[in-house]
Amino acid sequence: MDRCQFGERYCPTDRVGIFYSFHPGSKRFNHVTMGIFSAIPAWIFAGIHLFAWTSPFPTSIEGFLWRGASIALAIMPLLGLALAICRHLNSRYAWMFVVEERLQDVFWATIYLCILARIYLLVEGLIGLRRPPPTVHETVDWISVLPHI
Repeated sequence: MDRCQFGERYCPTDRVGIFYSFHPGSKRFNHVTMGIFSAIPAWIFAGIHLFAWTSPFPTSIEGFLWRGASIALAIMPLLGLALAICRHLNSRYAWMFVVEERLQDVFWATIYLCILARIYLLVEGLIGLRRPPPTVHETVDWISVLPHI
């Protein structure tokens, strides 16, 4: 092994970071690939909350806000992916620079909306425990629910 300038075998400046392959300067991944890799977990998170679309909520307003917050969380990765595509095409088309600037303004405004949506989903999950449905204390007959031999 080569030695560092201080005579050590291990030089701290020779380390490769854990997210090195996702670095924007990396030849392996471009902006679109990074956008896709960051959008997939966000869509999974939003999809979990969209599963509660028809769930009973204590009030109709809370259900409406839950659905709106879930939709906002599902749309946000689309804006991020569109911004990544604009950045990728920015070097080819000069007019994409203007589109990227406008989309970036919308993206940052939407980030604040998504922060509020996540806070609301957390608070609503805890507030929803104040009035649980009457069936919460019923015992589940697992034999009739799960398939068995």
